[in-house]
This record gives sequence, C-alpha cells and structure tokens, in this order.
Amino acid sequence: MAGWLAVTNAGQRPCVLNDSPRLIQLRSGTTILDPLTYTAGKDAGPGNQTGAAGPVLLRPGDQAAAFLWWSNWCSTMLPDVTATALLLTLPDGGSPIVAGSAGSGGIGGSPRCDQPGAGSTFTAYAVVPVAPPEPPYEPQAASVVLSVPPTTTAGADLVFLVTLTNLGSKPASLTPCPTYIENLSFAGHALQPPGPQQFLLNCAALGDALAPGASVTLQMHYTVPAALPPGPVELVWGLDPGGPFDASTAVQRASITVTGP
Repeated sequence: MAGWLAVTNAGQRPCVLNDSPRLIQLRSGTTILDPLTYTAGKDAGPGNQTGAAGPVLLRPGDQAAAFLWWSNWCSTMLPDVTATALLLTLPDGGSPIVAGSAGSGGIGGSPRCDQPGAGSTFTAYAVVPVAPPEPPYEPQAASVVLSVPPTTTAGADLVFLVTLTNLGSKPASLTPCPTYIENLSFAGHALQPPGPQQFLLNCAALGDALAPGASVTLQMHYTVPAALPPGPVELVWGLDPGGPFDASTAVQRASITVTGP
C-alpha cells in the first residue's frame, strides 16, 4: 500500500523539516499495530517530482509531504484489524502527533501478504514541499455583441462579427483557449452544426488574457444548411461553460432571414 503523509505548519512562525519522520506507528483505535518494522527512508522516494530531498521551510499554513509504503501484512498479524491513524514523530523529535486519514473508515485497509514468514514493514521517505493550491478562479462577466447581415442564402457561408467584452474585475485567462458554440435555430428548433467539430477563439491573435473592460472583435463563419427553407432564423453564439467567462452572460442571439439558393 502506498500513500502520502501531509504535514501543515499550523503555528504562527516558520519552521524547518529535514529528512524523514523519526518514527511512525500504526494505530487501530488506541492499540499500536504489531509486529511492524519502521524504516526512515533517506531520499524523497518514488512518485516525487521535486528532485532530491532537503530541508523544507514551512511558513505558517505551508505543507510538506512524505511518501509512505506499507507492505506484507499476514494472517498472524491481526488481519481483521483496520489501521485508523498514524502516530507520527517528526524528524527533529518532539511529542508524537496523531495523523488521521483525509477520508473516513481508516486509512484504506491493509497490504497483502507476500512473505508469510517475514515481518511487516512501513517506510516513510523524506519530506518534500507541497505547492500551495491554486486559488479558485471566478469566471468573469462578459458581453457579446453580434454584427450580422440581415439576410443569408441557404448553402452559403454566413460571415458575421462577434465583439466580446470582459465586464469583470479581473483579467480573463485565455490559456487554455476558450471554446464557443454557434448555431441556427429554425421554427424554435436548433439545427445540428455542420459536422462534429470544436470551435476555438483565435487565441494566438488575442494573447494570454483579456483585461477588465477590454474588447475584441472576431470574424466568425457558419455554413448555412443547403436544405434550409426560406424564412426567418435565429443565430445563436455563446462561450461554453467552464472557461474564463460566465457563460450565462457571454451569449447572444440575432435574427436573420434565409433566402433560397
């Protein structure tokens, strides 16, 4: 079984962690699981992306993590007991800390028995820094203005302009590039877009972000179905949800009259 141990500086002053935990014991309730041999690994361990281990400076609120590896728990070792917590002694000593699981119901069971004649081992590798989580991004309000011709022809390439404005208070990131939808609605029914495809803004020309209050005007194309009968249709254009703009505000409709080919 593999996992991670996260340690957070909950104090008011910076501290330093160096090396691996001095001791980790597994508990089931208040009982220490035994027999279990603990090993303090000297490197950062598998799965680490930050390079070699070294001293980790933890400012208030910062986190460090150690990779954990528990192996070989056999029938002679209380097989029905579930480990519910770790009893952790930090590298520089001090009072043990009870480390619980981020989920519920213990720490996920116990490892399989690979060598019945051998003991069970638990290894914690050296602590490494954990990057702070990215703050949640709030989609920015937007406005969309369409400039469309009054008429189009069935089977033609409908060319129109979209002016997009960032009405929010923060820059709207264009990395990754936002996607959009465009479609015609005839007699209250949306038509299928011409072929399976995904539409992307021209972010190569727009740059990395659209500043608050800034606007861009983009040229759009839509192939009008050749079988569409003459009459009024509604053009719908909007940004897809999940991007940098609030999709409920970044949508607009315009009326067009379709003429015969």
